[in-house]
Amino acid sequence: MKVALYVRVSTYEQSPDMQLKELRDYCQRMKYDIYREYTDIGESGAKTSRPQFNLFMEDMRKRLFDAVLVWKLDRMGRSLLHLLQIMEELKTKNIDFISYSQNLNTMDSTGKLLFNIIGSFAEFERDIIRERVLAGKRKSVIKQGRKPLQINRHEVHRLREEGKTLEQIGDEVGCSYGTVYNLLRMK
Repeated sequence: MKVALYVRVSTYEQSPDMQLKELRDYCQRMKYDIYREYTDIGESGAKTSRPQFNLFMEDMRKRLFDAVLVWKLDRMGRSLLHLLQIMEELKTKNIDFISYSQNLNTMDSTGKLLFNIIGSFAEFERDIIRERVLAGKRKSVIKQGRKPLQINRHEVHRLREEGKTLEQIGDEVGCSYGTVYNLLRMK
């Protein structure tokens, strides 16, 4: 059986080496042929578009391998909807999914059920992390005594149309040029 390995780490400080070693060892024990290794570094699982993931999906659609092997389900994605979409595409191409560390595969009905349950928990975990980050930001603003900026976006756009620089606009409305830049991007 030809197997594609998909590995992802969220930051550039992390290394995919441990995941790759365990997946390669597993393939050797199972006598699977590794078709290709797809490795995304510094990519969030919440993103549906990642360079190596996109390449993996293209090759999957061409049915260049028989199964995909990941170290853990959340390496493939963090959104249940996205995971289910991936699974549906794999199913239409008759390609199996194997999660090594969770001892999960879609070759049987139990594996399919467990996939849906674990996918729900991966999405839940991502939501909890997001809530904690937002709570931390709010706490930081309160602790530092800063008040949230109240900036008139229309004024920022008007000043930009007058030809003022980001720094000039920031000085005039009372914020940094980075904030001005972000406000101008949000039409």
